[in-house]
Amino acid sequence: MHRLTRIVGLISVLIAGLLVGPTPAAYASLAPVDLARWGAFTDTFAAVTATAPLYGLNVGLDTRQTGTAKNISYTRVSGLWNTANPPTSDYAQVNAPGHANRLSLTHGTNAVMLGAPAVADDTGQYTITTTIDPVRGDTASADWASLILSRSRNAWGYPTNADADFGLTVASNGALAVYHGSGTPVWTGSVAATTEYAVSVTVSPTTATVVVNGQSFPVGGSWPGEAYVYLGTYLSSGSELTTFGSGLTGQGLSVSRVDLSVHDNPEIFADDFDGVADTDANSYGLNVDLRTRQPAVVASRYQRVSGNWYSPTPPQPWYSQVNHPVHPGALSFHLGPSGVRVAKPVAADLDGKYAISVKTDPQDSGTTSTDWTSIMLSSSATSNGYVTGSEIDFGLLVRSNGGIQLYRHGTAQWGTEPVVAPAADGSFRVGLTAQGRDLVITVNGTSFAVTLTADIPVNPYLYLGAYISSSSTVSTFDSLRVSRLGGVNYYGYFDVLDPTDHVDHSPAVSAYSNQHVYLDGPGTGFLDYCRPQSCSVMTQWQVFAPDNAGVWHLRTPSDVTNQLGLLSGDVGSNLDKVGTVYVIDEPYNKGLARTDLQQGVTAVRAAFPGKPLSLTLFGRDASTGLPSQLPVSGVERVGFDFYCATQTDLTATLNWLKTNLPSASQQVILFPEASPLWCPGATDASTAARQQVYLNVAATDVRVSTLWNFGWWLGGAGETDPFVHLPQSAAAQTATGKSVIGA
Repeated sequence: MHRLTRIVGLISVLIAGLLVGPTPAAYASLAPVDLARWGAFTDTFAAVTATAPLYGLNVGLDTRQTGTAKNISYTRVSGLWNTANPPTSDYAQVNAPGHANRLSLTHGTNAVMLGAPAVADDTGQYTITTTIDPVRGDTASADWASLILSRSRNAWGYPTNADADFGLTVASNGALAVYHGSGTPVWTGSVAATTEYAVSVTVSPTTATVVVNGQSFPVGGSWPGEAYVYLGTYLSSGSELTTFGSGLTGQGLSVSRVDLSVHDNPEIFADDFDGVADTDANSYGLNVDLRTRQPAVVASRYQRVSGNWYSPTPPQPWYSQVNHPVHPGALSFHLGPSGVRVAKPVAADLDGKYAISVKTDPQDSGTTSTDWTSIMLSSSATSNGYVTGSEIDFGLLVRSNGGIQLYRHGTAQWGTEPVVAPAADGSFRVGLTAQGRDLVITVNGTSFAVTLTADIPVNPYLYLGAYISSSSTVSTFDSLRVSRLGGVNYYGYFDVLDPTDHVDHSPAVSAYSNQHVYLDGPGTGFLDYCRPQSCSVMTQWQVFAPDNAGVWHLRTPSDVTNQLGLLSGDVGSNLDKVGTVYVIDEPYNKGLARTDLQQGVTAVRAAFPGKPLSLTLFGRDASTGLPSQLPVSGVERVGFDFYCATQTDLTATLNWLKTNLPSASQQVILFPEASPLWCPGATDASTAARQQVYLNVAATDVRVSTLWNFGWWLGGAGETDPFVHLPQSAAAQTATGKSVIGA
C-alpha cells in the first residue's frame, strides 16, 4: 500500500471514531426494495382449453403454475435457424385434446420461450426438468425436440444458432446431442429408444449434467449462470407432434430457480456480466454483448473511471474486466484502485424512490483484509469514482472483513463501522433503497438506516469502485440490478401491427428494438408473440369517448370500470408482456379536459398496478402552438409528436413539456418520422438523417427515455416493403435502435 494511502486511511478511521454519529439502527418506515428475488417454477400444463386464438399457451397460469414463481408466460418464437418470424398460434398448444397436461408443438418446426430466466442459486447451479416425447407414437425417427438455454431474451429458439448457449436435442430414436452456439455438437450420446424421455439438465459454470431416463451425462463447457429457457421441436412432417410434460398430474416443466426481479419489474436494469469474451485489448469485455448479458429490456454501457482520489485519469483497461477466465460471470477489478460508472443515470420513480442491488466480493483471497469495494451515487457524471470524493452524494464502502461505512460528500456517517459477516464465499449482497431524505442499506440481510440532510438527487450516476492494496488480489461485482435508469432506454415503433391487414411486423425489427405500441386489442392474441415487458396495450377507447361534435370526454365511472375490467381480462396471463400501458393518443388535440385526463389516468393505474403508463399528450405542427392545458401527474412517460420540425423547435417543445411536467421523475417520449411521407419534400436520405436529429434532442436531457418511430408501415395488403424501398432510413433506424438496446 502506498504510504500516503496508509496515512489517509488512518486519519479517516480516527475522524470516523471521534467526530461522527453512532452505529445506525435498523430502519422501520422506509421498506427496503428487494431487487434480488427468486422463485421455484413448475407449470403443470393442466386445466385449460386449447382453443383459438390462444390455444391455451398463456391461459390460466395463476392456477396451473405452482411453486413460488407463478404467472410466467411463454412467447411464441420461430424455432428456426433462418427467420425470426414465428408460425401461427396453433403450432404451440397446451392441454390439447388427446394430450392432457402437456405442451404440444406440432405442424412443423417451432419453439416457445419461458418469460422468466433460470438463474443459479448460491451453490452456482440451477436445474430444468421435463418429460419429452420428440415424435408422438414413434421411437425410430431422427426428428428431435430441444431444450435450449440462451442468455438472450430475443433468441429464435433453434439449438445450433449462435444465440444458443446450451442446446440439447433429444431425438425420437434416443440420440442425444449438446450444442454451444454452432452447428457442431460439443457432446453426443444416446439412450435406449422409448416412447418418452424424462430429462433434467443441471447447469453449473463449467458442467451441465444431462440426465435422460436415469442415465447421467456430464457435459463440460462454459455455461450461463442466468438464461432463458426455450422448448423447441424439429419435425420433418406437418402431421407429427412433440410433447413436453409427462401427462401426469402436477408434472410438466420445472425450473429450480427463476429470476423474479427481472420478470416482475418492467423498468429494471440488470447485468449478470456473464458469457462475454474477455479478449479485446481495449474493452476486456466491459461493453461487449450487452443485450445478451443484460437480461431485462433496458441496457446500458459503462465508462471506466480512475477509482482514486488524486487523479481523474482511468488506469489501463485491464484493471476492470468482465467475465475474466478466472472470475467468470463477474465484473472484476485487478492490480490496483479503479472504478466504472454506469453510463446512464439512475432514475427515481414517481414516488421519488429508487433501489440498487449488487453482489460484491472485496477480496477474492479471504475475508480478513480491510481492502474494500464501494457503491457510489453522484449527481456528477465526471466523478473519479472514489468513495470519499466531495462530489459523491452517498457512497457505501464494504470491506473484505465485513466492515461497512457510509460517506456523504466525503464525510463518514458512522462513528463505529458496523460489521456484517460475509457469506460463505466471502461475498456481500448489498441493497440500497433511497427516497427523499431516507436511505436504507441492506448488507447480507441486515438493514441500516440513514436520514440525510437533503433530498436525494433524482438522477444520480452509479459508480462501482475497488480499493486493492495488493496486485495479487481481485475484487468483483456480480448480479447488478437498478430499479430504473434515465436516458434513452426504449426504441421501437408506434402501431407495429399493420393498421389495415393487421400483420405484426415486430419480428422484422426485433434485432434493433425492444418496445412497441400496439393499437389492436389483446383479444387478437398478439401478446402471445411479445417478449417479456416489450409491448403495450392501449386504454383510449375503454376510458374515453367522443361526443357527437367530436370532443372527447371521460366515460362514466361504471363504464370505465367495466371496460378496463374486460381489457384486463383480455390481457390475462400475458400481463408480464406489457411493458407499458398506453393511456391515450393526443388527448389535448381531441379536446379532452385536463381533469378528465387526470381521472382517466387514475383509473388506468388502478386497473394495471405496477405497470408504467404512457401517453402522447399532444401533436403539433408549424401552425399549431403549445397546448393551453398543462400535463397531468401519475404518468411515467409523456410524449409529443412534432413531425418535420427543426431540432431547435423540437428542443423548445421538449423544454416546455419537461418544465411543466408535475414530477421530475416523469420521462419523455419522442416520435421520429419513419418515412418520407410525413414531411413535404422529404427523401429517403433526409428521413434517415432525422434519426440523428432526435438523438441530438434526446442527448439534451436524460429524461428522454423513449423513441417510437411513426409511419414505417402504412397498412394495406401488398404495401411496399420499407426495408427495400427506404434503405437509408432502414439503416439509420437499425443503427439507432442497436445503440439504444445494446445490440
